[in-house]
Amino acid sequence: MTELLSLLGWNNSGGRRASLTRKIVALGIDTGHFRRASRSKYTSEHLSGAVAASTSINGVLDHLGIPRSGGAHSHISRRIKALGLDISHFSHVPGRWSSSHQQFDRGTLEKAADGARSMREILRRLGMPESRSAREEIRRQLHAFGLPEPSGFQRIKLSEAEVRSAAEASHSVVSMMRLLNLPVGETNRRRLLRCITRHGIDTSHFDRTLTSSVLSRSPRDPRAVLVERPPGTGRTPGRVLRRALSDIAVPVACAK
Repeated sequence: MTELLSLLGWNNSGGRRASLTRKIVALGIDTGHFRRASRSKYTSEHLSGAVAASTSINGVLDHLGIPRSGGAHSHISRRIKALGLDISHFSHVPGRWSSSHQQFDRGTLEKAADGARSMREILRRLGMPESRSAREEIRRQLHAFGLPEPSGFQRIKLSEAEVRSAAEASHSVVSMMRLLNLPVGETNRRRLLRCITRHGIDTSHFDRTLTSSVLSRSPRDPRAVLVERPPGTGRTPGRVLRRALSDIAVPVACAK
């Protein structure tokens, strides 16, 4: 499939592969001569041979003809770990952190994080470059010492009861933000509007009628989301699946 994509001049991505697979099936084209059958699972023998011939997870992906992507990288890493394959010869072992950034003690990190409103501010106080790798390294060090991240980088979780209570006691979305101790801004405004739409919260007592485009988006029916997808189609994003499960009050946990 990888070679076919290359000959057609297409990018080797999951979407392109799925589209091409559907086209091949629709046209009834024989792919029995392909080295690997389309949409097949990788056996332990395939993975063992790929691991032995590679020095990294990316090398395993290349050996198996899989596009290098975060999802594929994570999936193959989990399969290798589950099978207990030896990866001691890899140049970088998954899960083992390697960093060239400076390591700070707890006191220095506490002082830098005290009163900081963003990760950028912490990096400046520590004299580190404002890069993604430096950001992730400092986040890792904070977690290692059990120190909280700046509030601006923490995921805000709002329950239906909180939003409904704030809406009943407010006359605008801005007053809802203040009541919920949220920074007043466009991001939190859209977050609250999505909650209002999802839970069908009454805002008829507001001073102004809400007319945002966010409100006009009808929520997807969970019954249309939680279905088995046809062979060859792309996978449903995890956030969509989790939201659909939440809408029908099903916990995100294995039933068995």
